[in-house]
Amino acid sequence: MVGTDDMLNSLAEDAYAAALDESLWEPLTWRLMEALDGMCCGLGFIDLAQGTRRQAIAHRNLTRLERYIDERMDELDPQVRHVLARPGSRIYLDTDYLDLDDPATAEHASWLRSNGGLGHHMSGIVLLENSRHIAGLTIHRPVGDGATPAEDQRKLAALMPRIAHAMQLGHLHGEKLASAYWDGLTAGLTEPALLLDECGKLLRLSPAMAQVIATADGLDVTAGRLRAAHPADDRALDAAIRRTLTGAAATLRITRRSGRAAYIITLYPLPRQSRMLAPAEAAILVTVIDPAIPPPASTPHIRAAFDLTPREAEMAIRMMEGHSVESAATVMAIGLPTARVHLRRILQKTGTARQSELVRLLARFR
Repeated sequence: MVGTDDMLNSLAEDAYAAALDESLWEPLTWRLMEALDGMCCGLGFIDLAQGTRRQAIAHRNLTRLERYIDERMDELDPQVRHVLARPGSRIYLDTDYLDLDDPATAEHASWLRSNGGLGHHMSGIVLLENSRHIAGLTIHRPVGDGATPAEDQRKLAALMPRIAHAMQLGHLHGEKLASAYWDGLTAGLTEPALLLDECGKLLRLSPAMAQVIATADGLDVTAGRLRAAHPADDRALDAAIRRTLTGAAATLRITRRSGRAAYIITLYPLPRQSRMLAPAEAAILVTVIDPAIPPPASTPHIRAAFDLTPREAEMAIRMMEGHSVESAATVMAIGLPTARVHLRRILQKTGTARQSELVRLLARFR
């Protein structure tokens, strides 16, 4: 019994280490599989609010595991339906819930026996403290081994609360990391921007984007989702989000209620590595361009690139904002002759011949 206690303590320590290092969850599944006499081990995390789930799976035959994933047999897994129907904390066996008269359940069980070499299994699930997430652990035994012994059930019952606590801590850690990442991703953007998660739901709004939404001029956020006011635009936006989730960027126009020039929306897929305990991850960066508002240029970069004086740089920015020489002079509180001198020197330093060429060049400094 002392040896069993030592083993359980060691496994719990590994779980707490994995809470801070995502790469350690997979090797932990191997240790759990061996400690609980299994041929396959699945360690899962279900987000009840988002409807998403992630899992780490170990199988003594990697080829069989790859087939299971490639053939998407996890979509038939009856445990998911069982857990979602009864989201509580408990230990149970396959004989407690499997309904082999159900076609999907029968197909899944047959596949596990024939292709995975897996027979009976036991599972432990824990509803975490926030009642939004479920941690689960399943151990499958080889075909022919018979039902799960009572001793292994006792081990799982002793271990599961500690595994669940480690997963709860890991999720909180993941939330902090994700929040820092999201903040950093939007902090440097000057145009309105927002982040969508892997389900297409809103995660973050930049301050500029919050202003766009507040005007309700063609874009809104409803039930956590970005929506367009015009039905055709809304369908196009929904299709663009789905397409971007597959890895393809998309651009579309959104009609505005005010009749002003349409918003131009671009959706960028974000490179990401799926993490088992991460909260909903940022999957799409959405930027909005209002053609009526000229983009801000980077004054320090313009000055450094062309060796402009502070007043020349200011004059260049006024040109970017659409001012004429006369209106720029008024805004800058300088005489018209002085403004013309500034513009002439700017054209010389930038190698451009006219104001339109200058604006096209400076527009690249974002």
